Amino acid sequence: MSWQAGDAAGRLAGTWPAAIWLSACLAFFPAAAGLWAAQDEAAQSKSAVESVNSEPDPSRRADRALSLAETAFTDARAAYDKGQIKAGDQHLDEMIKLLNVCTASLDAAHKSRNYRPAEIRVKSLMRRMKTLIVDLSVDDRGWAEYTARQLDEIHDKLLSGAMKK
Repeated sequence: MSWQAGDAAGRLAGTWPAAIWLSACLAFFPAAAGLWAAQDEAAQSKSAVESVNSEPDPSRRADRALSLAETAFTDARAAYDKGQIKAGDQHLDEMIKLLNVCTASLDAAHKSRNYRPAEIRVKSLMRRMKTLIVDLSVDDRGWAEYTARQLDEIHDKLLSGAMKK
């Protein structure tokens, strides 16, 4: 065996540990990525509600909560379209939490003129929710239907607030 053949064999033997390490990383990456994504979504949900609550002006807080709730619904729709039912459910739960912050902020603002734009935007979310429920399979509708009932209650609160003098 010449020095060149021995050198090539040595280089090949040196790459085996790297190849094994790489294949192990690729095998476990999807599980780790799913875990990181779940942790990131939980932290994002918590930070979204906390960031909204940090706004001192109740009117702006309500508007910001509505915007984030609409974004959460869009994220839920995308997750359901990908077949990620649990992620979609989490986004819908985040949407309801943000809408509850919105109604509480509007109550704190004591201005009936702010209720009407919020009521219109929630009504739009209700229409989008009905479309989502129709598009989901019967087995996957449970949380979405429960969220639709909560959304109806929030809409009723906003409607009664708009009717106040």
